[in-house]
Amino acid sequence: MAEKQDEEKAQNTEESNGKIKANKPAPPPENITMLGSDIEIMCDQPMPQYDSGDIKAYAARLKSGKSCFALICENFLVPRTFLTSKFSQLANMNIVRIVASGVTFWPPEKRQRYVFVYEDTLGNKILPPDQPQAMGMKQERLMNAVIKPLVVLLLELRDADLIHGGIRATNIYDGNANNFENIILGEALSAPPTYHQPSIYMPIEKAICPPYARGISNFSDDIFALGVTILTLMRQEDPFADMREEEMVRQRVEHGTYSFFTTHQRTTGPLMELVRGLLHDDWQQRWTIEEVLAWMDGKRLAPKKQKTARTKAVRAFDYEGYKIIRPESFAYELQFNPKVAKDTIVDEAFETWIQRSLSNDKITTDFHDAKHSAELHGKDGNYPDRLLSKTITTLFPGAPIIYKNLKAMPEGVGYLAAYLFGNHANTQALEEIIKYNLVAFWAKIAEHTGTETQNLKQKFESAQANTMHKKLGFGVEGNLYYLCPEAPCLSPILNNYCVRSPEDLLMALDDLCAKTKKTDGFYDKHIISFLMARDKKVIESELMELNSFEVHKSKAALLKIFSNIQERAGMRGLPNLCRGLLVYLTPLLERTHDRKKKEELKKTAEGIADNGSIPKLERLINNKKSKKEDKTRFINALREYKSISDEQAHLEHQLTNNPKFGFGTGFEVAAIISGIITALVILAATFLQYSKGGIF
Repeated sequence: MAEKQDEEKAQNTEESNGKIKANKPAPPPENITMLGSDIEIMCDQPMPQYDSGDIKAYAARLKSGKSCFALICENFLVPRTFLTSKFSQLANMNIVRIVASGVTFWPPEKRQRYVFVYEDTLGNKILPPDQPQAMGMKQERLMNAVIKPLVVLLLELRDADLIHGGIRATNIYDGNANNFENIILGEALSAPPTYHQPSIYMPIEKAICPPYARGISNFSDDIFALGVTILTLMRQEDPFADMREEEMVRQRVEHGTYSFFTTHQRTTGPLMELVRGLLHDDWQQRWTIEEVLAWMDGKRLAPKKQKTARTKAVRAFDYEGYKIIRPESFAYELQFNPKVAKDTIVDEAFETWIQRSLSNDKITTDFHDAKHSAELHGKDGNYPDRLLSKTITTLFPGAPIIYKNLKAMPEGVGYLAAYLFGNHANTQALEEIIKYNLVAFWAKIAEHTGTETQNLKQKFESAQANTMHKKLGFGVEGNLYYLCPEAPCLSPILNNYCVRSPEDLLMALDDLCAKTKKTDGFYDKHIISFLMARDKKVIESELMELNSFEVHKSKAALLKIFSNIQERAGMRGLPNLCRGLLVYLTPLLERTHDRKKKEELKKTAEGIADNGSIPKLERLINNKKSKKEDKTRFINALREYKSISDEQAHLEHQLTNNPKFGFGTGFEVAAIISGIITALVILAATFLQYSKGGIF
């Protein structure tokens, strides 16, 4: 019964068409979990035909009975949740339709997961990934059944300022129709941008990157993927079935993507002109969607004038068994054996090859800049790695930043951070990429390629400043949420939760307190950094106190932060969290000096905690007027105590050191008493005398 109640608490939000709805569904059967109140997800009914790589699909249905499927996301593979609303508004029938998305409790793992729910109208994949990647479709059929629908869809995506990031032959379905009359493009939101794309579907620079670190995609990437998709569906057999990915990328870097494809597969026909335009390695030379439409209308397009020819050495450089004539090829090879690479780039022969054989003034100048900037942090233990990274960037502008064991496009550094933290991997190299601001050098080299770099440089200058601070809210954790703002909170405290907002954080902590009777450890570097990125206003004013070494100040600051979140969001009561906080805040309650007031304060606080109001608890404990009055009374009591103590000490000193101490006072008191007694005797005698004389 308790477990079902916990599930019910976890299933309290649904993000549908960009909106979040609160609900309290009835407890479902153990093999069913709910998203909102009207979507059931069958945990025991996997649908592998709809899996997106690591993201697994399960059967789902609406209350109306409509069949759907749900994709169960991973926190560290940050899904593109911010695009849910835009994609749900697309009216095109050639793309899978999203029904809802949000956080649900996932019974098989007994933790929360983010899910996307789509209509189950896809049918079968026209080319399953476990088969040879070739279909041999006739070009006319390919044009009508696949190319035209995808081009229209791409036009709609472009107009909606959307990038799909998942166009590939293995992500196209038949829509349960014969002869490809109603193809449907599958999803691409359940993981980082282009995460599911095989490297062959990516432009060369991003093909070098691991999928989780490619970063924000652009529309030109979708155009490129369309070209590879067309070639894949055209060819009769797969020439790359036995070729390693590393070798495919090596040949693409050396010869260019289009030459690489046409060398390994002899394909002719009218579509090859389109393919050539789509597969240009220079994104500025690659066809736009308007040029594709013009070609489809029968217009012959003149080749774009290339700004500069690719650099080629007049003499090959022998490196690790390869005779290298392209600087890009050299950059690609340098990543595989760092020890040899570091020795090579400091050798005089390498610099001579750059100056004389490449005969490219820009590369020569950039290499000198690379050496100089690598020395700015001194020739410490990381100097060879900095120099190697900057040398690779110099030889291959636009390629990913390669540093030690990490590779990432600049816009992918945030996604890389999420992946590393989510897998409990070492983040030292990541911190050094930001600390040494390797992105600034990358941006400087990439400027001539037409890449917009100004915003990128500003962003990483701020990230570099963050690394200099080791306090809560900064450091490598701070940069994770700064560079990847859509990442959920990856704190180990919240391992079983999917926390995507400050409100989610309080709900998760309340549930955690109910299950574990938690009374401490309500925050860490991740949680504070997450709040800084998601809602700076609720935490910024308290950050200094939160970082204080004085325990009572940091605890009071945390209480204020949680109070701000609950009050601003108008959240329901959180009694479990409040009770846990009450124990956690015991040192603050103990600071009240008046014993009676302290007991009254504790009793009142317990009543507030039972109602779950953190703002009321905060106002009670952090009441400045009450604190001031208590302090004033305490100071007055201290003064009175000191006065009495001083007098007592003085008397004891005099009694000990002055034998005649008190004699004078005794004489005075004795005289006064004697006087009083004498007066009383005289009065009595007089009274008796007159009484005998009959006066009365």
